[in-house]
Amino acid sequence: MAKPLPVSGAYDLVTWRLNDKIRLRKNPRYWDAANTRSELVDFLPIGSPTTSLNLYETGGADIVWDKDLVPVELLDELVKRPDFHSYAMLGTYFIRVNTTRKPFNDVRVRQALALAIDKVRITKKITKAGEQPADSLTPPGTARYEPPKGLGYDPERARKLLAEAGYPGGKGFPRFQFMFNARLAARQKSMRRSLWNCNRCGAMNWA
Repeated sequence: MAKPLPVSGAYDLVTWRLNDKIRLRKNPRYWDAANTRSELVDFLPIGSPTTSLNLYETGGADIVWDKDLVPVELLDELVKRPDFHSYAMLGTYFIRVNTTRKPFNDVRVRQALALAIDKVRITKKITKAGEQPADSLTPPGTARYEPPKGLGYDPERARKLLAEAGYPGGKGFPRFQFMFNARLAARQKSMRRSLWNCNRCGAMNWA
């Protein structure tokens, strides 16, 4: 890797110490360097919401940027604080299924899964950080694109589709595995109760 690392942004990479910190220094060659206020910026690899909040409260961190590092059990109170800010971001959480294997090779089963997820309840009662229920993979307004309306939440229609696919009342429906980000484990425990009766659910770590 070239040193210094060629960049075109507001900061140069100074050091990257695994499990310690990433340090950036103001890039004097940046086109708007005169308005770049911070000379040094440190990014800390914190994986615990409790640790991140403690660092912020004690002055060890200036910003908790990742919403997944805000303790979900404290969100009802934290959102009332003047230093709590929420904003829209270009990102969508979704469940990816293997459409080449039964039972998810049947479009009716996939639609039933989508219809059985109460996304409004998940965002209002579980994640609680101002997320918007997603009807599409691409967020509305992206490059002036307005996606068509999704299936929504309709458990009765989901049951009907499952019956049409050969699983009346869920009878005979095979067990399936649902892998999720271990960083979201606390939220996912509640979220699974909002989804289907997932018999095998496992946590997986990823960056």
